[in-house]
Amino acid sequence: MYYLGADYHKDIVAVCIQNSRGKVVDEFETSADQEGLQKIIDRMSGEKWKIMGESSGYSINLHNYLLMKNVDTILVDPTNINLITKSDKKTDRHDANVLATFLRLMDKGEISLSISFIVRDDQRDLRDICRYRESLGQSKGKCIQRIKSHMRVHDQKLEGDYDNYETDKGQRMLREAFADDFILMSMLDDLVYFMRKAEKIDRLLSEEKYRTPEVKLLSSIPGIGQLTAVQIMSMIVDVGRFPTADKMRSYFGMSIRVMDSGGKIKHGHITKKGDPMMRSILGRVVNQFLKGPKDQSVRMYYDSHVDSLGSKKVRMACMNKILDIIFAVLKRGTPYISR
Repeated sequence: MYYLGADYHKDIVAVCIQNSRGKVVDEFETSADQEGLQKIIDRMSGEKWKIMGESSGYSINLHNYLLMKNVDTILVDPTNINLITKSDKKTDRHDANVLATFLRLMDKGEISLSISFIVRDDQRDLRDICRYRESLGQSKGKCIQRIKSHMRVHDQKLEGDYDNYETDKGQRMLREAFADDFILMSMLDDLVYFMRKAEKIDRLLSEEKYRTPEVKLLSSIPGIGQLTAVQIMSMIVDVGRFPTADKMRSYFGMSIRVMDSGGKIKHGHITKKGDPMMRSILGRVVNQFLKGPKDQSVRMYYDSHVDSLGSKKVRMACMNKILDIIFAVLKRGTPYISR
């Protein structure tokens, strides 16, 4: 077996080939296009080989081409490769060598890496839309916080301490009361811009083609509406690629770090590997769960543990519980039943 580390760049791909014992048998560079990749395939013709690169904007199309050619290829989350990012010797050949080493060790079961799942075509477009919608929501939230901060500093108050600036009423009251405040009006214009962009995407994601059976199943879970369900499925894509709920938690960076040293086992923070958008979505779902009936399992868990664990830790535990519910609903193929 030969292990190839590929350091993908805009114009070139640096390649290092190791044998099963870790000896470097070849190092070279080729063009970062289909012609260059074909040279790698021809070079390894007749041999058993695997190839690994880092997930990046330059690597995805090349990775997909290798898959089309039936090459055993994977992309790894760059945050996993600390030997590259923290190395004093930062060269393309060195990086390719490290990637080949990591691939060989992972193949032998000596290390574990977070493999990037590359979505294609329509699923990739949907994820891009959902990601942009998430960024709009965050921008909208920041605008509201800036407006409130500006008003506190300048001692500006609306009648009855009205502070819902997402509504037409709130925006109209602001414009009537503080029309001469250029900064405040500019921030309000920014808020309206982000809201209108978000509403446009919400209308798009509410179309029938996005109401898949999986989205309908997730919409049965309290705190998860149509938009959130679409966003979650853009992250999961296919629940079948996760054999267990633990695997799905690990993929989205929700599993707890476990340190076993000197006979002592310590549990740390979550790993935060994988796409942070899923954690952002789950945080919003937790908020909705906590506003719901007190007899729901997640709400009951939060109320019974918040004093002993603190709000931050118990919220994270609730996010994991919700991810377990999502996994179970999708695996069973039946709607959520409140317990």
